[in-house]
Amino acid sequence: MMIRLLTAAGAAELVARGSRFIAAARAVIDRDEVDGLVAGLRREHHRASHVCFAYRLGRERSEEFGSDAGEPSGTAGKPLLDALRSCEVVDALVTVVRYFGGTKLGIRGLIDAYGGAARAALEAARIAPVAPFRRWRAVVDYAALAALRSRVNELGGRCEALEYGAGVRVEMAFPAAADLEGWLVDLVGRGTLEGLEELTVAWLPLG
Repeated sequence: MMIRLLTAAGAAELVARGSRFIAAARAVIDRDEVDGLVAGLRREHHRASHVCFAYRLGRERSEEFGSDAGEPSGTAGKPLLDALRSCEVVDALVTVVRYFGGTKLGIRGLIDAYGGAARAALEAARIAPVAPFRRWRAVVDYAALAALRSRVNELGGRCEALEYGAGVRVEMAFPAAADLEGWLVDLVGRGTLEGLEELTVAWLPLG
C-alpha cells in the first residue's frame, strides 16, 4: 500500500475582493496535535473573521474532517478537505485564516477562495509517496557485507550499516508485502548473520 505524506510544510496567501486568506499545510500525528495547532492559530489571529481547517489522519484507514468555522455550510471545510484528497495525502492538516475585507464573496466565491488558498499551500509543501517496510537488524561479517547489500537491493530492499565493530551491525528494510523472513533465517543458519531481530514497521519514502 502506498500513501503520500507531507515531508515539508507549505504556506500561501490569497486576496479576493479585499479579504485575505492565509493558508498553511503541515504534517500532523493525531487529533490532539490538530486541536493544538488550530487553537494556536485562533490565538495568533484573534482579529480574523474565520479560522477554517481540514485534516486527514491515519495511514491504513483515514479519518477526515473539515470545519467551516462559521462560514456558510460547505464553503470552507469541504474545499479544504477536497484539496487534501486531491493530493492523496494523509496525516496532514490544512488551515485557512480569513480576514474579512468588507465585501461578501457569495457561496461560489468562498469555495473558490478557500479551495484556491488550500491548493496553493499544498503546492508549496513537499509531498512524498511512502510505503510500509518491514525491518530487521543483525550483525554481518565484513567479508559478506558487500554481497548482502547487493542482494538486499536486488530484492527491492535497503541495507544501511549502523555500527562497525567485530562485525558490521546493519539494518535491512523490505516492502511489507515481500516475504523474506525465510531467506534471512537461512542466512543466520549459514552463519552470515548473527543476532537477527525484527524491528517495528516503518513508513519510508519510495524511490
